[in-house]
Amino acid sequence: QSFVIDVNSSVEFELYDRESGNPVRAIFKVSSPHNVPGDRGIFIESVYTAPRWVPSEHFVTIKAISREDDVEVEYSVEITGNGVPRAHEEARAGGPYMPLKRVSFDPPVEGGLKLGASTQIVTDDGWGAPLIVAYYQVQHQNEVIDYAGTISENGIYTAPLILPDPPHVRINVYYYRESGEPGSIGLIGPPIVLIP
Repeated sequence: QSFVIDVNSSVEFELYDRESGNPVRAIFKVSSPHNVPGDRGIFIESVYTAPRWVPSEHFVTIKAISREDDVEVEYSVEITGNGVPRAHEEARAGGPYMPLKRVSFDPPVEGGLKLGASTQIVTDDGWGAPLIVAYYQVQHQNEVIDYAGTISENGIYTAPLILPDPPHVRINVYYYRESGEPGSIGLIGPPIVLIP
């Protein structure tokens, strides 16, 4: 399988048994060689965060190791300078399947979002269903702030009336774990460029 992920974006990886559909407990790690710490991104438990810059090879290899039987599966991740993470590609028949959680917007914001305009935050659990969201945050220059727009409880982001500098934000989506464990997990959406 291969994925495309924007720089500085985060996605949660999960491994499932294709035959039973049950989750497989796994250890995830970046297996590409590193030149300097963090240059290929990092894992915190099952959440991978891409590096802040595009690595010279553009590709990073992710390894998932099943805790039950030590079976290893490798995935190729392409790090891009912009864009939205694309949905997974189907693995070979009978092989494991790893859904990719992601954030998108309706209407799309690839061409930018005008000041004062709104867009619906859309989440996908990798199986085609929305995530159960705990709360949202607006992020500007890697800090959670309250001056770069608002988000309603039902996930509608409204851009601010004054252009922040630099003129782009990201949306943090915190969703509940499917396993029923306490707490929530954060997922960072693609950048939104704000335009006058």
